[in-house]
Amino acid sequence: MPLSTVSPCPSQLPALERAFECSYSRTALPGRPLSADDARSPGRIRRIVRALLRKWGLEELIDAAELVVTELITNALAHGRGPDVVVRVEVGSRLVIEVIGSGPVTLEGESPPGDLAESGRGVFLVRAVAADVRLTAGGRGVRCELDLEKPEDAP
Repeated sequence: MPLSTVSPCPSQLPALERAFECSYSRTALPGRPLSADDARSPGRIRRIVRALLRKWGLEELIDAAELVVTELITNALAHGRGPDVVVRVEVGSRLVIEVIGSGPVTLEGESPPGDLAESGRGVFLVRAVAADVRLTAGGRGVRCELDLEKPEDAP
């Protein structure tokens, strides 16, 4: 399995229990179709994030966090130009999920794609569940923040 590194975020050493970082090394060359192993990697990371959120007592964020992780990793693998994808998860005043790839990222998806479009829904879905979405790492990454508590008017 090419999940190459799993470690606490170095910048969060005092709060080891609330931060996680891993690096995934793709098996297919950038620009080529994803290998079967690469296609399974979002699910692997999703299971890790689910376990972390349970450990941290944030079960109510699992669905949204899984969606964010899946969409961002899939985009990084499908559109990235380098071999590695880094995933960071940390809890502060919000749950932060950051995915950094090796190529430039765009945050298109302000409105939903057409009904017959075969792709293009990822960023739109991420924006729907995240309190904040922005580019990081010099345009190679996407950082999403999820509120820890539901707004009072939420169902």
